[in-house]
Amino acid sequence: MGVLRSASKNLAKVLHEEEALTLLYPLAKKYYEYKIVFGGVVERVSTPQRSVPLLFSLCDGWAVPDYYKEVLCTYAEKGAKEYILTSLREQVSSPNPYARRLTVVAWHNLLNKRMATPVEAFKHFQLLEKDENYYVQMALAWLLAEMSIRYPCEMQDFLTQHPIQSHKVAQMYQQKRRDSLRLFPRKEKKSQRPSYSTDNY
Repeated sequence: MGVLRSASKNLAKVLHEEEALTLLYPLAKKYYEYKIVFGGVVERVSTPQRSVPLLFSLCDGWAVPDYYKEVLCTYAEKGAKEYILTSLREQVSSPNPYARRLTVVAWHNLLNKRMATPVEAFKHFQLLEKDENYYVQMALAWLLAEMSIRYPCEMQDFLTQHPIQSHKVAQMYQQKRRDSLRLFPRKEKKSQRPSYSTDNY
């Protein structure tokens, strides 16, 4: 992955937006390595309006969305937060389960960078809660497990008002949460309940 990231950085120095989209996208449709390179290049030289739909179309396995979530967050940090949040909502109805997975895992980075709020993430969870695809379910469970560690008070409030509807997701969430607590036992502490704006969702 380090080599691919370095290649992306170097290519971004010599390719313009149109060249990146024209030359790299066809290769990215065929080869995993070029999917990573494509994401790294377009986040530097292309607009989200042109590249984000292509990123979603390239999701063909669980690993690709887990990398592209970083690209989406970078765009949000550069001022395209509203566009990214809108794209996440729109892709919820995608027939591609890995595109739907990307709409879930993207919240990890958005929350970490304080580009979104727990309330927004919970609302997105509800949009996909009954999704039957395994990789989407795992992404939902992972998101809730992480949020239960970082935002325990908000998580408790959410589950009190909105119990998890999917039995599978509920089971996966409990397992993921146990795993997270074993790995990061010191991270579970009372939330300070920071004030967030929910105007973006």
